[in-house]
Amino acid sequence: MAEPVTADEWQAHVMTEAALAIGRWLEARGRLERPINSLTRNDLECMAENAISRFIVLASRRRTSIPNSEERDALHRLLIGEPHARSAAGKPAASATATSGSRITIPTTASARWPA
Repeated sequence: MAEPVTADEWQAHVMTEAALAIGRWLEARGRLERPINSLTRNDLECMAENAISRFIVLASRRRTSIPNSEERDALHRLLIGEPHARSAAGKPAASATATSGSRITIPTTASARWPA
């Protein structure tokens, strides 16, 4: 059995795997050499979806392979969601977990707005 990697090593591995997932998506569509500003919003969303999907797979595997710890608990909360999580102000936080049939709406902030 391989020796467990540190949290920092695992994070670096996940970042590399997410970048590879984006690269595979671009390569499969013949867009690997295109400048980033020529990609459509849909292209960018698909790339993000592939990177997030890869993270979910890796985080799920990591959560089941490490002993009980704060890291395991944090991964569990991230993957499963906590419907009663509290914000820093002590108020109920918005849940990122969708209920059956509902869509998640993420408010647009100044930093997240799509450039004109």
